[in-house]
Amino acid sequence: MITMRNLYKLALYLLLLVPSLQGQVPKVTADLKPGTLKARGTLSQGPQQLSLNFTSTIKEENGAWVITDVTETPFGLSTDTVTVEKGTLIVRKRAIQGEGTISFEVSGNKATGTVEAAGRQIPISVTLDTPLFADGPAAAHSITLLPLAEGYTISYYNLDVASQRVLPVRLRVVGSESVTVPAGTFDTFKVEYAAEGGNQSTLWVAKELRKPVKGQSILPNGVSLTVELLP
Repeated sequence: MITMRNLYKLALYLLLLVPSLQGQVPKVTADLKPGTLKARGTLSQGPQQLSLNFTSTIKEENGAWVITDVTETPFGLSTDTVTVEKGTLIVRKRAIQGEGTISFEVSGNKATGTVEAAGRQIPISVTLDTPLFADGPAAAHSITLLPLAEGYTISYYNLDVASQRVLPVRLRVVGSESVTVPAGTFDTFKVEYAAEGGNQSTLWVAKELRKPVKGQSILPNGVSLTVELLP
């Protein structure tokens, strides 16, 4: 029988190493702004559930945006940090610390770094044919700044560290929906996106605030993660 700790490890691995978001770099309607969002999450598989707490922080650093997600679990903390260019939100570096360590930097058309897990170190070396957009902690924040409207579709690219490939993510706005979360009730765009072989994700974006208020991801093994914005 799978334990909750092993469920968490497996889900974390899939969330970090399976491509999350990815096509050509879209043009955003505005730039990021500094701030902090807090959310609660539930990781579930069948009757088993695990509660999580999330803190997402955006700050300006050395002329770029640094977005950090801290996930608090019963087993400890994990941290995921991505650095993106101002204005374009193109990814320049990412670092993950949890059950293992993943880090890479983008220079020119190359992404280089390392994966350290289970006592092994695996080099990352990927030639990029297109810039990376909306990766890791930057994902939800970047999506809110797209020119969202019902029927809107676009593709962009992320780096799949596990396969060391750059894969497209297909995104579309499937409609509008009123959503109630701990932070309140919001009129939202319902956005669905997925990468080949990756997580099937839905994001609810508050129309007026352009803020992510709810997210849900279904991992390839059937584990689901639901996240809701706190006041």
